[in-house]
Amino acid sequence: MKTLLWKDYRHNRRLLGAATIFLLIPYLVIGLVGALDSRASSPDAANLIGSAGVTSLGIATLLGAFIAGNAIAGQRGDRSAEFAGYLPIPRRHALLSKAALALGSSALFWLVNLAVFLAASPWMDARDVHHLREFAALAFPAAVLLFGASWLLSSFLSNPSLATLSGLGSAMTFIIALVTILKAGAAAERLILHVYLGSCPALGLLCFIIGAAYYLRRLEP
Repeated sequence: MKTLLWKDYRHNRRLLGAATIFLLIPYLVIGLVGALDSRASSPDAANLIGSAGVTSLGIATLLGAFIAGNAIAGQRGDRSAEFAGYLPIPRRHALLSKAALALGSSALFWLVNLAVFLAASPWMDARDVHHLREFAALAFPAAVLLFGASWLLSSFLSNPSLATLSGLGSAMTFIIALVTILKAGAAAERLILHVYLGSCPALGLLCFIIGAAYYLRRLEP
């Protein structure tokens, strides 16, 4: 299992490295702002750090789709999946390795940035904390759906870019259509929120399960 994880890491390390750089950009910007404005007070600094954490968390929400979209389709694109198909690797072990790396890295990106925000929140303005918590609460269901949709399409396709973009497009279309339909039906704002919070994670999990089941049944290449 360690060998499979290492293989999948090597295959995804460029993507993970690029994702890490993107996630660090908000912190680098905040650090530059702090260096230029030495008069900033502690609450101002905490607000900036907390905002950077949530901004990076939003970026992590989108990057989860790229990681999931590359998890399976990426190895078909460079034909390494075809080579691996001739090796005596149990299909379930290969799936577990891909899922562990994709889910683990996406969860790590989320948790690190969420921890930064929570660490800074005691020194932040109460109004900013409230707004940023709302954003994080709304971003999580979207993150689950984006990951699940991209994972599902990655299990079907051989082009990771197409899998990612299709996953992003289909997930965002579902969210927009859901909110539009509920608003057209004069649904209360609280009802719209509850439907969104419940349906997005459920659909994302369903997409993940279907993608995993299809991968186990599919013959490579």
